[in-house]
Amino acid sequence: MRSWLVFWRFAAISTFILLLLVAFWRFGEKQEAPPNQPVPAINDQAIPEPGNTTMPIDTVDEIEKRKEYLREFWDKMLRVDLVSYKPRDFGGINDVVIKVRNHMEFDAEFIRVEVKYILANGKVWKTLTVPVHNIPANAQSPRIQIADSPRGKTLQLKPIGIICKGIGIEEELRK
Repeated sequence: MRSWLVFWRFAAISTFILLLLVAFWRFGEKQEAPPNQPVPAINDQAIPEPGNTTMPIDTVDEIEKRKEYLREFWDKMLRVDLVSYKPRDFGGINDVVIKVRNHMEFDAEFIRVEVKYILANGKVWKTLTVPVHNIPANAQSPRIQIADSPRGKTLQLKPIGIICKGIGIEEELRK
């Protein structure tokens, strides 16, 4: 009886050691690094990542076309995100924090954001205009604290004004 116990103990330890050796042999090999791939380029500019909204620009004519497009559709290239807020139980909103994202390849010196406090019935209770300064190209603003409201359940946010000297807009307002 005792010899069987010794045998099974020996078999278990031997199996464990064998598995360790196989694991080290299989996974302990030095992996070869893939060969360096050349970076794809168009006129010495890297191709943007799939989620990137910017376009590679080749010539002065294309730069001017891009600037013209951005002058017309700048409000589509800016995004106002609601970072956090706390709705009160009986109406009202506290601790509203927003961020503005600039998806253009030009710095925005000034952006005006319209903040609407919406009541439970869907009507607008109050509208604020919030200035945001100096948002770099393809970047976002720091967090911006917005005024609390004693009424309202939700918020609507949208950019309504811009100053962007890189694309030739000194000041433009849209409603």
